[in-house]
Amino acid sequence: MAARDRRLDVLDRLVPAIAGLASGEPALSERECAAFAARDWLQGRQLRSPAAGRARGLRPDGALLVDLGAATIACGKVTSSSRSGLSADRLS
Repeated sequence: MAARDRRLDVLDRLVPAIAGLASGEPALSERECAAFAARDWLQGRQLRSPAAGRARGLRPDGALLVDLGAATIACGKVTSSSRSGLSADRLS
């Protein structure tokens, strides 16, 4: 928060965003999906687990997409860890 920002103005932007997260299943916006895809180190890598195939990114609900060759499937959800951001090894 910059010195020129009023607390009320910051809260006006923050509260709706937090309320949106609490309204049900969280989903990534198109912008968030694009930002993640731009730095997705797992994209295109061969996986052994949770399914054998190639990583193809995330769905907006956080599911890891895995290309099996004949089909692409969604496997669990990628969660965040406080130290490293999104982590493909933490699937629920």
